[in-house]
Amino acid sequence: MKKLIIIIVSILFSMSNGIAQTTIAIIDFDARDISASEVATLTDRFRDELTKTKQYIVIERGKMEEVLREQGFQQSGCSSDECVVEVGQLIGVQQMVGGSIGKVGNVFTLSARIIDVESGTILNVTNYDHLGDISGLLTVGMRNAVQQLLEGKSTRLESEVVKSNEYTTPSVSKQTEPEPELYNDWIEMDTTTLLLEPKAEATGEEFVNITDLDIAETPLPEPEPEPDYTPQDLLELGRFVEAAGIWEIQKGTTPKNYTIKLLVACQEGSINDAYRALNKPPDFFILPRIVQGQACYAVCWGDFASKRDAKRRLKEVPKWFKRSGDKPVMTTFAKIYK
Repeated sequence: MKKLIIIIVSILFSMSNGIAQTTIAIIDFDARDISASEVATLTDRFRDELTKTKQYIVIERGKMEEVLREQGFQQSGCSSDECVVEVGQLIGVQQMVGGSIGKVGNVFTLSARIIDVESGTILNVTNYDHLGDISGLLTVGMRNAVQQLLEGKSTRLESEVVKSNEYTTPSVSKQTEPEPELYNDWIEMDTTTLLLEPKAEATGEEFVNITDLDIAETPLPEPEPEPDYTPQDLLELGRFVEAAGIWEIQKGTTPKNYTIKLLVACQEGSINDAYRALNKPPDFFILPRIVQGQACYAVCWGDFASKRDAKRRLKEVPKWFKRSGDKPVMTTFAKIYK
């Protein structure tokens, strides 16, 4: 309860600085046909993009989860408007954002809504569709979705899919039939020839066949392929879901190998802190984990064929990790999820 009071006071204090703004929190989007870890990462990016707009006081994930733990509330599976409003009441904000992210074929779709906590009224809603890789939904889509939600409308972008019922038949303007006398000086020709001048027959000029014209076709530029990123590159770019997915496949081929599990991180900042604490070693990697229904990562260091080599590395773990609350342990890849 003491922690709850401190958190609420900090929120009220932030509201008192400068012009009062609406407080808002974002509950993890509901996952539909994509992994919980991917949805959690996309939700975090959505929260960051909403914060950048400076239109709200956005409550951090950590503060929200701490209040909910104090109240004994389980956030997982909370997708209905009533549940989202209840969360908003518990953490003391004025508005909440809830929704879902799913996939149909090659299309990722995000449905989001802003709900007024006091009245339970839906203030704004948007549906954002992204055609292509999920990385594009992270790097560009979340920013566009936030903008659409704030405006309460859907913006057609090149990366989006326009629904079939939005197509309309283009109107064709009816041309006025020319007066007969306008044709007096025109010479009849078939559809494969081009008339250069009226009265060509009288002047002796010739028709030019279109098929004889040397018209150079300008090829459309080929789209530039995305660079062949390594998982280490993706980690540096902040694309944790993709990096963890590649490492999970790689490490799954050697389940008996050993590694040092440094900690379990549920926030991107913790991963970055651990990476910097080790001076960004090339054998640093993360693996996806689900902790109490939340998408998290096992932060690891080293890949060893023998237990002896792993013990030697365990002794080299910086003291920073021992003070962080998690105790670094030696484990095999087969047991890392247990």
